[in-house]
Amino acid sequence: MGTIDWSWWLKRFSRLGYPDYADGRAESIEINWSEENKRVSFEYGHLIKDFEELINELRRLRDDYVNNL
Repeated sequence: MGTIDWSWWLKRFSRLGYPDYADGRAESIEINWSEENKRVSFEYGHLIKDFEELINELRRLRDDYVNNL
């Protein structure tokens, strides 16, 4: 996976687009550091520019986990 611009992540709003709007679904990524955390929610199935690799890898991990329950 490539380099992530964490300072960009911290500057983002906590919601991108319209997650959970009109019965839609949402996805969230929360990143925790020792002294702070940042959670960003976005529309289900969508990607965040420059975070495509991270989101796709997290989705793969989630799907693997759910499929092995």
